[in-house]
Amino acid sequence: MELKQLQYFRAVAKQNSISRAAEALYITQPALSRCVKRLEKEIGIPLIERMSAGVKLTPAGEAFLEELDQVFLHLEQGVHNARKTANADKPKLSVVCSFEDFDDRVLELLHHDFPDIQINFDVLPPDQAYRELLAGKANFAIIPYFSDRSDVVFEELLIEEMLLSTPASHPFHGRPTVRLSELNNHACVCNEVSYCWDAITCVCDENHITLKLLLSGTDHQTVGRFKGLTDSMLFIPVSATMNKDPDDNRILTFPSRVVPQCFYRRICLAYREDKQFSAAEKHFVNLVRGYYRKRKQDIQAFCREKFES
Repeated sequence: MELKQLQYFRAVAKQNSISRAAEALYITQPALSRCVKRLEKEIGIPLIERMSAGVKLTPAGEAFLEELDQVFLHLEQGVHNARKTANADKPKLSVVCSFEDFDDRVLELLHHDFPDIQINFDVLPPDQAYRELLAGKANFAIIPYFSDRSDVVFEELLIEEMLLSTPASHPFHGRPTVRLSELNNHACVCNEVSYCWDAITCVCDENHITLKLLLSGTDHQTVGRFKGLTDSMLFIPVSATMNKDPDDNRILTFPSRVVPQCFYRRICLAYREDKQFSAAEKHFVNLVRGYYRKRKQDIQAFCREKFES
């Protein structure tokens, strides 16, 4: 008795048809019929009744199928357990990030140098990403700075200026600069994955500015569309305007710089203070540092060209 015979019999029983089962198995009807007959011969009893409209199971066939289903269920569980056991010793890395513009080529480089590592990467709002780190569900978090815990290390990677993007109908649209005081009482939407509302309001409170928040979300397209529909402002990072795809029409005019410059996002690499680094994790940290070091240089060069020329 072969496993293939049992698989073929199950297919015929489930389909109630040799022709449909043969089609699903990508074999010919005669070949499938011969296989089932050999199985019946080995068992010594008929399992199916062949009828003009298809086939149906004999009582013995129904009893056999019921047990056979349990066998295959255990077989599938065995395969799952075997794979789980085989992967148990593989190094794992879980990273959460609150910045949707993070270049995942960093992870590709890590996987190239550590091909056996299992990488889990999620883009989450800052608060949620921070909770994942504190709960031990993530090894590293690329997030804004949080100051409420002394047992978490925050390594600053980049401080990036945020510019003001507005729809074409907005009075600020097309202006190279906008004074901070002019923002007072204007409507604003917020992309929480790029620049959280708490960071915006902190700057506004320090400068006695009030913004009217109309929408705060994590989906860039939804926030962008709402910005246009409500004639609202949106803070976006300088890097979002660099090396822009010419086919991407989301930014039709260069955003405005707020003066004095006070809206920045602080990007940090966070991990638990008591963390013991594996070789792969050390390599990941170095790759992240190198990525943001290069990005900082690119942003500085871009701003010199755009704002100081």
